[in-house]
Amino acid sequence: EMGCPIHIHVSETAREVEESIAKYGETPVERLDRLGILRSRTLCAHCVHLNESDRAIFKRSGASAIYNPDSNMKLASGIAPVAAYQKNGTPWAFGTDGTASNNDLSLFGAMDIGTKLQKLGQLDTMALTAAQALHAATLGGARALGLGDKIGSIEVGKRADFILLGLDHPNFHPVNDLASHLVYSTQGFEVHTTVCEGRVLMENGKFKTLDKEDIFKRAEGWRKKIAAKIKDLKGLST
Repeated sequence: EMGCPIHIHVSETAREVEESIAKYGETPVERLDRLGILRSRTLCAHCVHLNESDRAIFKRSGASAIYNPDSNMKLASGIAPVAAYQKNGTPWAFGTDGTASNNDLSLFGAMDIGTKLQKLGQLDTMALTAAQALHAATLGGARALGLGDKIGSIEVGKRADFILLGLDHPNFHPVNDLASHLVYSTQGFEVHTTVCEGRVLMENGKFKTLDKEDIFKRAEGWRKKIAAKIKDLKGLST
């Protein structure tokens, strides 16, 4: 009724799918579709264990599958069939999940390992290309959020949301295929300027709106509180 987007984790593990079939007689995707949850503004994280019928439902509904390769690897969930999404036109984009299952939350890292996983899983070097991965991480993500007409690419009339990277690093030389460099070589430290809706948040490596040392201090404070709580509850040594 409110027209709000929906974010939900879907078919992340094989056990999740098995339990859904045992309890409801249908896969999580089939059930969500029957309940009217899947639509163009629904973001479904993971989507690792989808069968052909599930993928057909995604394509028809317009819901987006969000690929979180680092998290799926760390939790041993499996490899999402992103190469199949790419081939049949299912909307998808890259994600990072949370710090509990992806320590650095690097979208560059997700592009790198995620693209290589698809090649390995399919034993096909062209299963997912660098250009396709870069598109999914930019305009694909914007479209998944329902903001494809506002962000995701640099165009007249769109918001000024972009980052600047320095190419004066050994991992970028020699410059041959820029998309390939961005997907396979970028570590994140190369980003020196960040602009969000025209507002400069970081310039030449310096934060304009955040106090880095204060954030580190508060994070360490919370780490100590959580560690002490765990020790009190379970008698664990930190």
